[in-house]
Amino acid sequence: MSGGGGRLGAALGWLRRPWAIGAFVLVLVGAGAAGLLMQRPDDGMRGPFGPPPDDLTYWEPVTSARPVATFPATGAFIVEGVAISTGPNGPGGGVHAVRITTGREYWHYDRPAEPIAVVLERTVVARSSDDPRSLVLINAESGRLLRSFTVPGIGAIEHAFDFGPALVVYGREGVAGLSLNGELQWSKRLPADLSCDPSPHSPALLDDKDDAFAFVCGDGAHVIGFNIRHGWRWTTDLAHLSSSGGRSGEIRSAGCCISGKFAVLIRDHSDAPAPVLVLDSATGRVEKRIHTPVVSSFGFTTDGRQVGLCPLPRGGQSVCLNDFKSGRNLWSTRVPDGLRVAEDLPLPAHTTVFWADTSTPRDDLPQYVYVLARSATGSNARILVIDLTSGFPTGHWQLGQERDGIRFTGIDIANSSHSTLAIHASTSAARPMTYLYADDTHTGNEPKAFTKLLANPRQLFVR
Repeated sequence: MSGGGGRLGAALGWLRRPWAIGAFVLVLVGAGAAGLLMQRPDDGMRGPFGPPPDDLTYWEPVTSARPVATFPATGAFIVEGVAISTGPNGPGGGVHAVRITTGREYWHYDRPAEPIAVVLERTVVARSSDDPRSLVLINAESGRLLRSFTVPGIGAIEHAFDFGPALVVYGREGVAGLSLNGELQWSKRLPADLSCDPSPHSPALLDDKDDAFAFVCGDGAHVIGFNIRHGWRWTTDLAHLSSSGGRSGEIRSAGCCISGKFAVLIRDHSDAPAPVLVLDSATGRVEKRIHTPVVSSFGFTTDGRQVGLCPLPRGGQSVCLNDFKSGRNLWSTRVPDGLRVAEDLPLPAHTTVFWADTSTPRDDLPQYVYVLARSATGSNARILVIDLTSGFPTGHWQLGQERDGIRFTGIDIANSSHSTLAIHASTSAARPMTYLYADDTHTGNEPKAFTKLLANPRQLFVR
Protein backbone atom coordinates (compact mmCIF):
# COMPACT_ATOMS: atom_id res chain seq x y z
CA MET A 1 0.00 0.00 0.00
CA SER A 2 2.75 2.41 0.94
CA GLY A 3 4.43 1.83 -2.41
CA GLY A 4 1.18 2.50 -4.29
CA GLY A 5 0.45 5.59 -2.22
CA GLY A 6 3.90 6.91 -2.95
CA ARG A 7 3.45 6.54 -6.68
CA LEU A 8 0.04 8.29 -6.54
CA GLY A 9 1.52 11.13 -4.51
CA ALA A 10 4.32 11.51 -7.03
CA ALA A 11 1.81 11.75 -9.84
CA LEU A 12 -0.27 14.35 -8.05
CA GLY A 13 2.87 16.27 -7.24
CA TRP A 14 3.70 16.35 -10.99
CA LEU A 15 0.30 17.81 -11.72
CA ARG A 16 0.87 20.60 -9.22
CA ARG A 17 3.60 22.04 -11.40
CA PRO A 18 2.31 25.08 -13.41
CA TRP A 19 3.66 23.97 -16.79
CA ALA A 20 2.03 20.54 -16.36
CA ILE A 21 -1.39 22.03 -15.64
CA GLY A 22 -1.14 24.14 -18.81
CA ALA A 23 -0.22 21.13 -20.89
CA PHE A 24 -3.12 19.14 -19.46
CA VAL A 25 -5.57 21.95 -20.30
CA LEU A 26 -4.21 22.16 -23.86
CA VAL A 27 -4.80 18.42 -24.30
CA LEU A 28 -8.42 18.77 -23.17
CA VAL A 29 -9.04 21.82 -25.37
CA GLY A 30 -7.44 20.12 -28.35
CA ALA A 31 -9.60 17.05 -27.93
CA GLY A 32 -12.73 19.18 -27.77
CA ALA A 33 -11.75 21.16 -30.87
CA ALA A 34 -11.09 17.98 -32.80
CA GLY A 35 -14.59 16.77 -31.92
CA LEU A 36 -16.09 20.03 -33.16
CA LEU A 37 -14.15 19.83 -36.43
CA MET A 38 -15.50 16.34 -37.03
CA GLN A 39 -19.08 17.68 -36.90
CA ARG A 40 -19.90 19.12 -40.35
CA PRO A 41 -22.22 22.16 -40.26
CA ASP A 42 -25.79 21.35 -41.25
CA ASP A 43 -26.27 22.88 -44.71
CA GLY A 44 -29.78 21.51 -45.20
CA MET A 45 -28.79 18.74 -47.64
CA ARG A 46 -29.99 15.18 -47.07
CA GLY A 47 -28.62 12.32 -49.15
CA PRO A 48 -27.74 11.21 -51.69
CA PHE A 49 -29.50 7.95 -50.96
CA GLY A 50 -27.96 5.14 -52.99
CA PRO A 51 -25.99 5.16 -56.24
CA PRO A 52 -26.62 7.69 -59.06
CA PRO A 53 -29.94 7.13 -60.86
CA ASP A 54 -30.30 5.46 -64.24
CA ASP A 55 -30.03 7.95 -67.08
CA LEU A 56 -33.14 8.20 -69.28
CA THR A 57 -31.53 10.30 -72.02
CA TYR A 58 -29.89 9.48 -75.33
CA TRP A 59 -27.72 11.46 -77.68
CA GLU A 60 -29.63 10.18 -80.70
CA PRO A 61 -32.63 12.33 -81.71
CA VAL A 62 -35.98 11.14 -80.46
CA THR A 63 -38.14 9.94 -83.35
CA SER A 64 -40.45 7.73 -81.32
CA ALA A 65 -41.37 8.27 -77.70
CA ARG A 66 -43.82 7.36 -74.98
CA PRO A 67 -44.65 8.92 -71.61
CA VAL A 68 -42.67 7.55 -68.68
CA ALA A 69 -43.73 9.89 -65.85
CA THR A 70 -46.05 12.71 -64.84
CA PHE A 71 -45.60 15.39 -62.20
CA PRO A 72 -47.01 18.81 -61.29
CA ALA A 73 -45.96 21.44 -63.82
CA THR A 74 -44.88 24.05 -61.27
CA GLY A 75 -41.12 24.39 -61.07
CA ALA A 76 -40.15 20.86 -62.13
CA PHE A 77 -36.84 20.15 -63.88
CA ILE A 78 -35.32 17.01 -65.39
CA VAL A 79 -31.61 16.25 -65.06
CA GLU A 80 -30.84 12.91 -66.64
CA GLY A 81 -32.63 10.27 -64.54
CA VAL A 82 -33.73 12.68 -61.80
CA ALA A 83 -36.85 14.84 -61.50
CA ILE A 84 -36.41 17.93 -59.29
CA SER A 85 -39.27 19.90 -57.75
CA THR A 86 -40.62 21.27 -54.47
CA GLY A 87 -42.66 18.15 -53.83
CA PRO A 88 -46.25 17.85 -52.58
CA ASN A 89 -45.69 20.29 -49.70
CA GLY A 90 -44.73 23.19 -51.96
CA PRO A 91 -41.71 25.49 -51.39
CA GLY A 92 -42.06 25.16 -47.62
CA GLY A 93 -40.98 21.53 -47.90
CA GLY A 94 -37.73 22.32 -49.68
CA VAL A 95 -36.30 20.95 -52.94
CA HIS A 96 -36.61 17.24 -53.69
CA ALA A 97 -34.85 15.07 -56.28
CA VAL A 98 -36.48 11.72 -57.03
CA ARG A 99 -35.46 8.84 -59.26
CA ILE A 100 -37.75 8.73 -62.28
CA THR A 101 -37.48 4.95 -62.64
CA THR A 102 -38.46 4.15 -59.04
CA GLY A 103 -40.04 7.32 -57.65
CA ARG A 104 -37.76 7.10 -54.62
CA GLU A 105 -36.01 10.11 -53.19
CA TYR A 106 -32.39 10.60 -54.26
CA TRP A 107 -31.65 13.76 -52.21
CA HIS A 108 -33.45 16.75 -50.77
CA TYR A 109 -32.70 20.21 -49.48
CA ASP A 110 -34.82 20.74 -46.39
CA ARG A 111 -34.79 24.56 -46.21
CA PRO A 112 -37.85 26.41 -47.65
CA ALA A 113 -36.92 26.94 -51.30
CA GLU A 114 -37.99 26.21 -54.87
CA PRO A 115 -35.93 25.43 -58.00
CA ILE A 116 -36.00 28.13 -60.68
CA ALA A 117 -33.39 26.90 -63.19
CA VAL A 118 -30.79 24.31 -64.08
CA VAL A 119 -27.46 25.73 -65.28
CA LEU A 120 -24.25 24.10 -66.49
CA GLU A 121 -26.31 20.95 -67.22
CA ARG A 122 -26.28 19.64 -63.64
CA THR A 123 -26.43 22.63 -61.25
CA VAL A 124 -29.82 23.35 -59.72
CA VAL A 125 -30.53 26.99 -58.86
CA ALA A 126 -33.05 27.25 -56.01
CA ARG A 127 -34.58 30.46 -54.63
CA SER A 128 -35.05 30.80 -50.89
CA SER A 129 -38.66 31.18 -49.77
CA ASP A 130 -37.59 33.13 -46.68
CA ASP A 131 -35.61 35.68 -48.73
CA PRO A 132 -36.41 35.71 -52.50
CA ARG A 133 -33.15 37.59 -53.12
CA SER A 134 -31.12 34.56 -51.97
CA LEU A 135 -30.09 31.52 -54.00
CA VAL A 136 -28.53 28.13 -53.37
CA LEU A 137 -26.64 26.11 -55.97
CA ILE A 138 -26.93 22.30 -55.74
CA ASN A 139 -25.14 19.65 -57.79
CA ALA A 140 -28.01 17.50 -59.06
CA GLU A 141 -25.79 14.45 -59.56
CA SER A 142 -23.95 14.40 -56.22
CA GLY A 143 -26.63 16.03 -54.08
CA ARG A 144 -24.02 18.43 -52.68
CA LEU A 145 -24.72 22.08 -51.83
CA LEU A 146 -22.20 24.12 -53.81
CA ARG A 147 -22.88 27.62 -52.57
CA SER A 148 -25.51 29.90 -51.04
CA PHE A 149 -25.56 33.68 -51.49
CA THR A 150 -27.74 36.80 -51.69
CA VAL A 151 -27.94 38.95 -54.84
CA PRO A 152 -28.50 42.61 -53.87
CA GLY A 153 -30.05 45.41 -55.89
CA ILE A 154 -32.34 43.50 -58.32
CA GLY A 155 -35.34 42.64 -56.13
CA ALA A 156 -36.97 39.23 -55.87
CA ILE A 157 -35.19 36.77 -58.18
CA GLU A 158 -37.31 35.16 -60.89
CA HIS A 159 -34.95 33.36 -63.26
CA ALA A 160 -31.31 32.42 -63.90
CA PHE A 161 -29.27 31.04 -66.80
CA ASP A 162 -25.60 30.46 -67.55
CA PHE A 163 -23.93 32.31 -70.40
CA GLY A 164 -20.24 31.97 -71.17
CA PRO A 165 -18.17 32.68 -68.04
CA ALA A 166 -21.09 33.97 -65.97
CA LEU A 167 -24.37 33.22 -64.27
CA VAL A 168 -27.10 35.70 -65.22
CA VAL A 169 -29.73 36.30 -62.53
CA TYR A 170 -32.95 38.09 -63.41
CA GLY A 171 -34.94 39.91 -60.72
CA ARG A 172 -38.12 41.97 -60.68
CA GLU A 173 -36.12 45.18 -60.49
CA GLY A 174 -32.89 44.39 -62.33
CA VAL A 175 -30.36 41.97 -63.79
CA ALA A 176 -27.07 40.80 -62.28
CA GLY A 177 -24.02 39.00 -63.61
CA LEU A 178 -22.22 36.60 -61.28
CA SER A 179 -19.20 34.39 -61.60
CA LEU A 180 -20.00 30.69 -61.87
CA ASN A 181 -19.23 30.29 -58.16
CA GLY A 182 -21.77 32.96 -57.20
CA GLU A 183 -19.62 36.08 -56.72
CA LEU A 184 -21.37 39.28 -57.84
CA GLN A 185 -19.65 40.96 -60.82
CA TRP A 186 -22.22 43.62 -61.70
CA SER A 187 -25.90 44.52 -61.39
CA LYS A 188 -28.15 46.85 -63.39
CA ARG A 189 -31.59 48.21 -62.60
CA LEU A 190 -34.38 47.79 -65.15
CA PRO A 191 -36.21 50.88 -66.46
CA ALA A 192 -39.03 51.57 -64.02
CA ASP A 193 -41.59 52.11 -66.79
CA LEU A 194 -40.91 48.86 -68.69
CA SER A 195 -41.80 45.22 -68.09
CA CYS A 196 -38.78 43.46 -69.56
CA ASP A 197 -38.84 40.01 -68.03
CA PRO A 198 -38.07 37.08 -70.35
CA SER A 199 -41.02 34.96 -71.43
CA PRO A 200 -41.38 31.57 -73.17
CA HIS A 201 -42.14 33.30 -76.46
CA SER A 202 -39.30 35.82 -76.07
CA PRO A 203 -36.42 34.04 -74.36
CA ALA A 204 -33.05 35.66 -73.90
CA LEU A 205 -31.11 36.43 -77.08
CA LEU A 206 -27.48 35.37 -76.68
CA ASP A 207 -24.47 36.53 -78.69
CA ASP A 208 -21.31 34.62 -77.77
CA LYS A 209 -19.17 36.70 -80.14
CA ASP A 210 -19.76 40.03 -78.38
CA ASP A 211 -20.57 38.64 -74.90
CA ALA A 212 -24.02 40.23 -75.09
CA PHE A 213 -27.56 39.15 -74.29
CA ALA A 214 -30.96 40.82 -74.60
CA PHE A 215 -34.67 40.46 -73.81
CA VAL A 216 -37.79 41.52 -75.66
CA CYS A 217 -39.84 43.54 -73.19
CA GLY A 218 -43.39 42.65 -72.28
CA ASP A 219 -44.83 45.78 -73.94
CA GLY A 220 -43.97 44.32 -77.34
CA ALA A 221 -42.05 47.45 -78.32
CA HIS A 222 -38.70 47.53 -76.52
CA VAL A 223 -35.59 45.36 -76.49
CA ILE A 224 -33.10 45.70 -73.64
CA GLY A 225 -29.51 44.44 -73.87
CA PHE A 226 -26.56 43.82 -71.55
CA ASN A 227 -22.88 42.96 -71.76
CA ILE A 228 -22.06 39.85 -69.76
CA ARG A 229 -18.63 41.03 -68.64
CA HIS A 230 -19.20 44.71 -67.89
CA GLY A 231 -22.95 45.00 -67.44
CA TRP A 232 -23.54 48.05 -69.61
CA ARG A 233 -27.13 48.38 -70.77
CA TRP A 234 -28.97 49.66 -73.81
CA THR A 235 -32.69 49.96 -74.62
CA THR A 236 -34.17 50.15 -78.13
CA ASP A 237 -37.73 51.26 -78.92
CA LEU A 238 -39.06 49.42 -82.00
CA ALA A 239 -42.70 50.52 -81.84
CA HIS A 240 -42.34 52.92 -84.77
CA LEU A 241 -41.28 50.05 -87.04
CA SER A 242 -44.54 48.12 -86.56
CA SER A 243 -47.63 49.24 -88.48
CA SER A 244 -49.81 48.36 -85.49
CA GLY A 245 -47.67 50.41 -83.10
CA GLY A 246 -46.05 47.40 -81.50
CA ARG A 247 -48.02 47.87 -78.30
CA SER A 248 -49.77 44.48 -78.29
CA GLY A 249 -46.83 42.14 -77.92
CA GLU A 250 -46.15 41.79 -81.67
CA ILE A 251 -42.36 42.06 -81.35
CA ARG A 252 -40.89 38.70 -80.37
CA SER A 253 -37.59 36.94 -80.36
CA ALA A 254 -36.87 35.46 -83.78
CA GLY A 255 -34.36 33.00 -82.38
CA CYS A 256 -30.74 33.96 -82.06
CA CYS A 257 -28.77 34.89 -84.10
CA ILE A 258 -27.80 36.09 -87.60
CA SER A 259 -24.03 36.43 -87.99
CA GLY A 260 -23.61 37.40 -84.36
CA LYS A 261 -26.50 39.90 -84.47
CA PHE A 262 -29.76 39.78 -82.53
CA ALA A 263 -32.95 39.05 -84.47
CA VAL A 264 -36.51 39.98 -83.54
CA LEU A 265 -39.75 39.40 -85.41
CA ILE A 266 -42.51 41.99 -86.01
CA ARG A 267 -45.95 40.35 -85.73
CA ASP A 268 -48.51 42.75 -87.22
CA HIS A 269 -51.09 40.12 -88.22
CA SER A 270 -51.15 36.46 -87.22
CA ASP A 271 -51.48 35.17 -90.81
CA ALA A 272 -49.19 37.70 -92.50
CA PRO A 273 -45.46 37.18 -93.16
CA ALA A 274 -43.42 38.75 -90.39
CA PRO A 275 -40.28 40.77 -91.21
CA VAL A 276 -37.12 40.26 -89.16
CA LEU A 277 -35.18 43.13 -87.61
CA VAL A 278 -31.44 42.59 -87.21
CA LEU A 279 -30.01 44.47 -84.20
CA ASP A 280 -26.42 45.27 -83.34
CA SER A 281 -25.79 43.32 -80.14
CA ALA A 282 -23.48 46.00 -78.73
CA THR A 283 -25.79 49.01 -79.19
CA GLY A 284 -29.28 47.74 -80.05
CA ARG A 285 -29.27 49.77 -83.26
CA VAL A 286 -31.42 48.37 -86.08
CA GLU A 287 -29.04 47.41 -88.89
CA LYS A 288 -31.33 45.64 -91.32
CA ARG A 289 -34.96 44.75 -92.02
CA ILE A 290 -35.44 41.42 -93.81
CA HIS A 291 -38.75 40.37 -95.40
CA THR A 292 -39.45 36.67 -94.81
CA PRO A 293 -42.29 34.28 -95.69
CA VAL A 294 -42.69 33.08 -92.09
CA VAL A 295 -45.38 34.09 -89.62
CA SER A 296 -43.38 32.69 -86.70
CA SER A 297 -39.62 32.19 -86.46
CA PHE A 298 -38.32 29.11 -84.65
CA GLY A 299 -34.68 30.13 -84.96
CA PHE A 300 -31.64 30.27 -87.22
CA THR A 301 -29.12 27.64 -88.23
CA THR A 302 -25.42 28.26 -87.76
CA ASP A 303 -25.15 29.34 -91.41
CA GLY A 304 -27.95 31.93 -91.06
CA ARG A 305 -30.93 30.07 -92.52
CA GLN A 306 -34.29 30.57 -90.84
CA VAL A 307 -36.62 27.77 -89.80
CA GLY A 308 -40.16 28.79 -88.99
CA LEU A 309 -43.85 28.50 -89.73
CA CYS A 310 -45.10 29.48 -93.20
CA PRO A 311 -48.77 30.04 -94.15
CA LEU A 312 -50.47 27.95 -96.84
CA PRO A 313 -53.64 28.65 -98.86
CA ARG A 314 -56.98 28.03 -97.14
CA GLY A 315 -55.53 28.45 -93.67
CA GLY A 316 -53.01 25.63 -93.84
CA GLN A 317 -49.55 25.70 -92.26
CA SER A 318 -46.11 24.31 -93.05
CA VAL A 319 -42.77 24.15 -91.27
CA CYS A 320 -40.25 25.74 -93.64
CA LEU A 321 -36.55 26.54 -94.07
CA ASN A 322 -35.57 29.75 -95.88
CA ASP A 323 -32.26 31.09 -97.15
CA PHE A 324 -31.94 34.86 -96.73
CA LYS A 325 -28.97 35.16 -99.07
CA SER A 326 -30.70 33.63 -102.09
CA GLY A 327 -34.24 34.50 -101.06
CA ARG A 328 -35.28 30.90 -101.72
CA ASN A 329 -37.47 28.55 -99.77
CA LEU A 330 -35.34 25.41 -99.28
CA TRP A 331 -38.10 23.09 -98.13
CA SER A 332 -41.62 23.14 -96.77
CA THR A 333 -43.30 20.35 -94.81
CA ARG A 334 -47.06 20.61 -94.44
CA VAL A 335 -48.66 20.34 -90.99
CA PRO A 336 -51.24 17.50 -91.24
CA ASP A 337 -54.77 18.55 -92.12
CA GLY A 338 -56.92 19.25 -89.11
CA LEU A 339 -53.92 20.23 -86.95
CA ARG A 340 -52.37 23.61 -86.28
CA VAL A 341 -49.26 24.87 -84.51
CA ALA A 342 -50.79 27.12 -81.87
CA GLU A 343 -48.92 30.33 -81.10
CA ASP A 344 -50.93 31.51 -78.11
CA LEU A 345 -49.74 28.79 -75.72
CA PRO A 346 -48.21 29.65 -72.34
CA LEU A 347 -45.15 27.63 -73.42
CA PRO A 348 -43.46 27.34 -76.84
CA ALA A 349 -45.10 25.00 -79.34
CA HIS A 350 -41.76 24.18 -80.95
CA THR A 351 -38.14 23.55 -80.14
CA THR A 352 -35.18 23.18 -82.46
CA VAL A 353 -32.01 21.13 -82.10
CA PHE A 354 -29.18 22.76 -84.08
CA TRP A 355 -25.99 20.74 -84.36
CA ALA A 356 -24.25 21.00 -87.74
CA ASP A 357 -24.18 23.46 -90.63
CA THR A 358 -27.06 22.68 -92.98
CA SER A 359 -24.67 23.36 -95.86
CA THR A 360 -22.36 20.56 -94.67
CA PRO A 361 -24.56 18.07 -92.82
CA ARG A 362 -22.95 15.22 -90.90
CA ASP A 363 -24.59 11.96 -89.94
CA ASP A 364 -23.25 12.15 -86.39
CA LEU A 365 -24.52 15.71 -85.84
CA PRO A 366 -28.15 15.73 -86.99
CA GLN A 367 -30.52 18.66 -86.66
CA TYR A 368 -34.19 18.26 -85.90
CA VAL A 369 -37.25 20.42 -85.30
CA TYR A 370 -39.89 19.25 -82.81
CA VAL A 371 -43.30 20.88 -83.29
CA LEU A 372 -46.47 20.51 -81.21
CA ALA A 373 -49.58 20.47 -83.43
CA ARG A 374 -53.13 20.30 -82.08
CA SER A 375 -56.62 20.05 -83.47
CA ALA A 376 -58.97 22.99 -83.11
CA THR A 377 -61.46 20.89 -81.14
CA GLY A 378 -58.79 19.65 -78.73
CA SER A 379 -59.34 15.98 -79.62
CA ASN A 380 -55.90 15.33 -81.08
CA ALA A 381 -52.31 16.36 -80.34
CA ARG A 382 -49.08 15.21 -81.98
CA ILE A 383 -45.37 15.98 -82.04
CA LEU A 384 -43.97 16.39 -85.55
CA VAL A 385 -40.26 15.51 -85.80
CA ILE A 386 -38.67 17.01 -88.94
CA ASP A 387 -35.12 16.65 -90.26
CA LEU A 388 -33.79 20.18 -90.56
CA THR A 389 -31.49 19.44 -93.49
CA SER A 390 -34.00 17.74 -95.79
CA GLY A 391 -37.36 18.74 -94.35
CA PHE A 392 -38.27 15.06 -94.23
CA PRO A 393 -40.70 14.17 -91.40
CA THR A 394 -38.90 11.44 -89.48
CA GLY A 395 -41.67 10.89 -86.97
CA HIS A 396 -45.27 11.82 -86.19
CA TRP A 397 -46.00 10.46 -82.75
CA GLN A 398 -49.25 10.72 -80.97
CA LEU A 399 -49.37 12.41 -77.57
CA GLY A 400 -52.85 11.14 -76.86
CA GLN A 401 -56.37 12.46 -76.92
CA GLU A 402 -57.09 15.82 -75.31
CA ARG A 403 -60.28 15.35 -73.37
CA ASP A 404 -61.91 16.10 -70.01
CA GLY A 405 -60.51 19.62 -70.13
CA ILE A 406 -56.87 18.55 -70.64
CA ARG A 407 -54.94 20.68 -73.11
CA PHE A 408 -51.33 20.23 -74.18
CA THR A 409 -49.76 23.63 -73.66
CA GLY A 410 -46.13 23.43 -74.78
CA ILE A 411 -43.03 21.41 -75.47
CA ASP A 412 -39.61 21.58 -73.88
CA ILE A 413 -36.34 19.72 -74.34
CA ALA A 414 -35.21 18.42 -70.95
CA ASN A 415 -32.13 20.06 -69.51
CA SER A 416 -29.31 17.57 -69.90
CA SER A 417 -30.04 16.09 -73.31
CA HIS A 418 -32.12 16.77 -76.39
CA SER A 419 -33.50 13.24 -76.23
CA THR A 420 -35.89 13.48 -73.30
CA LEU A 421 -38.78 15.84 -73.89
CA ALA A 422 -41.08 17.34 -71.30
CA ILE A 423 -44.58 17.91 -72.66
CA HIS A 424 -46.62 20.31 -70.55
CA ALA A 425 -50.37 19.94 -70.15
CA SER A 426 -53.01 21.90 -68.30
CA THR A 427 -56.46 20.85 -67.20
CA SER A 428 -59.52 22.66 -65.94
CA ALA A 429 -60.26 19.85 -63.52
CA ALA A 430 -56.93 19.57 -61.71
CA ARG A 431 -53.53 21.18 -61.29
CA PRO A 432 -51.34 21.64 -64.39
CA MET A 433 -49.28 18.54 -65.11
CA THR A 434 -46.12 17.79 -67.04
CA TYR A 435 -45.84 14.62 -69.09
CA LEU A 436 -42.28 13.36 -69.49
CA TYR A 437 -41.67 11.55 -72.78
CA ALA A 438 -38.56 9.43 -73.38
CA ASP A 439 -37.16 7.64 -76.41
CA ASP A 440 -38.60 4.13 -76.70
CA THR A 441 -36.49 2.93 -79.63
CA HIS A 442 -33.60 1.65 -77.47
CA THR A 443 -35.53 -0.31 -74.89
CA GLY A 444 -33.50 -3.47 -75.51
CA ASN A 445 -30.54 -1.88 -73.72
CA GLU A 446 -32.53 -0.33 -70.88
CA PRO A 447 -32.97 -1.61 -67.32
CA LYS A 448 -36.22 -3.36 -66.50
CA ALA A 449 -37.28 -0.37 -64.38
CA PHE A 450 -37.37 1.77 -67.54
CA THR A 451 -39.38 -0.70 -69.61
CA LYS A 452 -41.91 -0.90 -66.78
CA LEU A 453 -42.37 2.88 -67.01
CA LEU A 454 -43.31 2.58 -70.68
CA ALA A 455 -46.15 0.30 -69.70
CA ASN A 456 -47.17 2.19 -66.57
CA PRO A 457 -45.92 5.81 -66.29
CA ARG A 458 -44.99 6.82 -62.76
CA GLN A 459 -46.63 9.70 -60.91
CA LEU A 460 -44.02 11.81 -59.12
CA PHE A 461 -44.30 14.44 -56.37
CA VAL A 462 -47.79 13.40 -55.29
CA ARG A 463 -48.95 12.54 -51.81
